[in-house]
Amino acid sequence: MKKMFLRSFIPTLLLLLMLWQPARAANAPADFPQNHAVSRIFKKYARHKSASLVNLEEDTLKRKGGEVFGVKGLKRMITLTLKNPTAEMVKDVQLVITQDKRNSDDIQEVYDSGYLVSAYYRLDVSGANSSYLLYRYDRNRNHIILIYMQGEIDSQELLNLLHGKK
Repeated sequence: MKKMFLRSFIPTLLLLLMLWQPARAANAPADFPQNHAVSRIFKKYARHKSASLVNLEEDTLKRKGGEVFGVKGLKRMITLTLKNPTAEMVKDVQLVITQDKRNSDDIQEVYDSGYLVSAYYRLDVSGANSSYLLYRYDRNRNHIILIYMQGEIDSQELLNLLHGKK
């Protein structure tokens, strides 16, 4: 009797887990930051075959002490990596960055051969909380890294990380 129960229970459980997981993943993009254009890129490429997306929310970050890569005070961090992006993907990302750049008050950019290869933008400040957008396009290794950070972040600490200083 017990074996028969397990034989029917385990396949049913696996089926339910398989059905639940895609529904959960399909709802994930809805919680991207809506007040910034970069959210369109996260939504568009989150499930692309050449993309890796990591969305760390406040609960997860609290377990890490609110610190990732030496940056303290994080409440949210979204990282999108695009491997072997097409010219259209590069154009999409740079267009969105240009849109968010218009509302930034702290901008640092590096261009190489007419391409934006590295950028840092402070998108907004609300009390102690700030939002940042970091961008890196490595043309030699052909990949893009786009990072959105939100929280009580020290901008100098973030710049030191970007420039490899301690």
